[in-house]
Amino acid sequence: MDTKSSTPAPGEKPVARAAIVLAALTLGAFAVGTSEFMVGGVLNEVARSLGVPIPAAGLLISGYAAGVTVGGPLMTMLTGPLERRYQISLLLGIFVAGNLLCAISTSFAWLLLGRLVTAFCHGAFYGTASIAAGSLVPSGQRARAVALVSSGVMIANIFGVPAGAGLAQLLGWQASFWAVGALGGLAGLLLLLVLPPVRGSGRPSLRAEARALSRPEVVVGLLLSFCFTAGLFTCVPYLTPMLTDLAHAPADLIPWLLMVFGCGATAGMLLGGRLADWRLRPTLAIAFGAQGVTYLLLALTGSQLTAMWGTVFLLGASAMLALAPLRMMVLEGAADAPGLAATMTSSAFNLGAATGAALGSALLATGLGYAALPIVAIGFAAAATAVLRPVAILRNVRGSIALPSVHRESKEPCRPARNHKRARRLHPPAKAARFPRLLQGRR
Repeated sequence: MDTKSSTPAPGEKPVARAAIVLAALTLGAFAVGTSEFMVGGVLNEVARSLGVPIPAAGLLISGYAAGVTVGGPLMTMLTGPLERRYQISLLLGIFVAGNLLCAISTSFAWLLLGRLVTAFCHGAFYGTASIAAGSLVPSGQRARAVALVSSGVMIANIFGVPAGAGLAQLLGWQASFWAVGALGGLAGLLLLLVLPPVRGSGRPSLRAEARALSRPEVVVGLLLSFCFTAGLFTCVPYLTPMLTDLAHAPADLIPWLLMVFGCGATAGMLLGGRLADWRLRPTLAIAFGAQGVTYLLLALTGSQLTAMWGTVFLLGASAMLALAPLRMMVLEGAADAPGLAATMTSSAFNLGAATGAALGSALLATGLGYAALPIVAIGFAAAATAVLRPVAILRNVRGSIALPSVHRESKEPCRPARNHKRARRLHPPAKAARFPRLLQGRR
């Protein structure tokens, strides 16, 4: 995590200002998340209005995912030299411009262009917002702050997407983009006014940001992020047909079951942030283990409607349990230059989502049926759990090597070779109490 903290204004209460900034960041995440997912709810209206078939209109969704994967790192490199509050406000300003372009579009090509503009800001915003959220709170609460901001996406799925669909039915699909653009503009203005300037001696260089991507913990964190969403999106896009075809759920129950999924996802995300502040890597092991068990439960209870109420809640909770810890793993691995690494996390999420959705579609095309999807998702959870073991071994090996140590109170490095006496005073040998005279004689 970036060690540079934010400087509050003179005479201002830091806790109150941090709460306002976190609320504004969550509002921005809500707006970006609603813009991403609400197109699925208005796809029929868009296709009918612009005279394009539904499969072609689906490019508004797949093109957005591709734009996030490619555009996020590019926007981070372009806006990285800016001070953080200006960077986030600029990203949200471009997001507003993209949604306004969607709202005034009279052809499918212009609408797709507006979606790509908003997608380019998606990954860069979430990465920068995560860094900003972590810099506002003490080190023991950073994962919770990141989880709080990320919960804006889940709130968008529970309330924002249905509201966008309802607004499209009342006033037309263009009204949904006007509303989301207004929310993004409000969040950007608030952050421009209340986000404190970063205290420190400048931002990391682009070369330092790129070098941070090659660190083992960052690479492993990105790989885990890919496995996380690949397994999830093998099942979740097809959750509604699973409920209707396997569990024979009536149509009027589907929105309630999806709301249960969203509530479980929000609870899992907030719990994951709290657990990550306790122990990061054990939390990831628990999260991926819980994912595998829940996928197995989904395969076993997929045809039982009563059991699916609990399974759907557990599916959302176990899925989002890993989100904040994964972001924190990458941020800690690239602590001195986290900007590009944080954005690459969003790219890994979207690449995994696209891979999982495509894999699920291919499996269904072979005739395996919806019951096979959770079994395949278990493989991604197992792969992620297997990757965590070498990370633990690597950390133990690195800990056994005589590397510079850090005193917990002073946070100052002491090199055993050059500062031998200081190292022994800060870290006395374990046998010092048992053999004081022997050690005194050696000195």
